[in-house]
Amino acid sequence: MQVIDNFLTGEECQNYIRLTDENIPDQDSDEKLPDYYMFKSKEIQDELWAKLKDRYELPDYVDWYGDVFTPCGISQHLTILRYRKGYKMGKHVDSPYDLGPRHNGPASLVIYLNTIDPEYGGVTCFTDPETKVHAEEGRALIFMNKDREHYVTELTEGVRYVMSLVVKYRVQSHKDIHLRDRIFDLKTKVNSLDDSDRDFESWKDKMDQQRRCEIFYRTKRITIGD
Repeated sequence: MQVIDNFLTGEECQNYIRLTDENIPDQDSDEKLPDYYMFKSKEIQDELWAKLKDRYELPDYVDWYGDVFTPCGISQHLTILRYRKGYKMGKHVDSPYDLGPRHNGPASLVIYLNTIDPEYGGVTCFTDPETKVHAEEGRALIFMNKDREHYVTELTEGVRYVMSLVVKYRVQSHKDIHLRDRIFDLKTKVNSLDDSDRDFESWKDKMDQQRRCEIFYRTKRITIGD
């Protein structure tokens, strides 16, 4: 985990806040969960990735199959969260995002767009090891999301804005990469079947194929590698 201060300028933060307020209507949620604005912008993706590469060297990532992934950009889905008074986020783990057979999203990038005094809440807290990061304008927080349980304390005053992003990783190519594509294709076929249309025997057959392929591929990657 790494905290990077002054990742964005004050002007950049205010522009994102303005963009959020223009696109999220005022709403009052009984669940006290943050409002969010999700959008796409290749220009913003590239700008944020250039800033991140310049300020922090991200580690590689090894998945369950034994494949090595290296960071390559920011995911296209950009999200800004707006917390109002009384809002919070319960304990959770950011699961690695599945971005296709050759990409994954094992790292989270959080950018705080305004400053909130810690006494008013809105603090990002990790449980193991116990770590707290308070919201400060332009501050970025980057962490590998596997098994990193965290939560956001209840906001008692003000409005809290934060950009939540996924760092995209690409698998390193090797001679057995076609097997990874085959696994993804089988998963897609299984997941595309609606419960009402799902023939049990057909579904079971595809699941068996997927599992056999996964086990074979993982065993080969771990014991033989490239």
